[in-house]
Amino acid sequence: GFEYSYVNYDEPSLKAFRAFLERKHGEIARLNAVWKTKHASFDAVALPPHAPNKHAPNPAKYHDWGEFNLWRFTDYMKWAKSVQLTIDPHTAMATCAPHYNFVASFGESGSAVELLAHEVNDILLNESGPSTKYVDFLRSVTPEAKPVMDVESSSLTNTLASYLHGESAISIYWGWSGEPTGRAGDRIP
Repeated sequence: GFEYSYVNYDEPSLKAFRAFLERKHGEIARLNAVWKTKHASFDAVALPPHAPNKHAPNPAKYHDWGEFNLWRFTDYMKWAKSVQLTIDPHTAMATCAPHYNFVASFGESGSAVELLAHEVNDILLNESGPSTKYVDFLRSVTPEAKPVMDVESSSLTNTLASYLHGESAISIYWGWSGEPTGRAGDRIP
């Protein structure tokens, strides 16, 4: 699948975030210095509010939250792949599209495309549209060659350029207003 994201604010997430902070910062005094807070212990830390692009003046808490969220989602997808491989060891794994790495809420999405490309994905999923920037990005994040598949192309703009930049396959569909439509079997010019 693609366009996976993961943001969870439940009690287990809070406990896991606190444990992550303790591993990362070691002492509450160090966390307080970085965050400019006065927490008595890691148990006093609350999850940041889910308010993309409306962060506090010191973004250190959101940086830590984003780092935690990106790694926990990658760890979850690694586990999911291990389960998938016990069911069918011949099916390739593919998750996430690269646009997540280029949005302000990157850390909150949980989708670390580079981590997933390295540690989970056998096929790299793409959504380039008219630009080749995502194909170039996907090609640059893994040392070994992996197929790049555009799974959500609704136009033929710049298709040749994407292939020249290393795209392997494309799924084209129509359905947006103003684009050609037809009955099954019709040839669309």
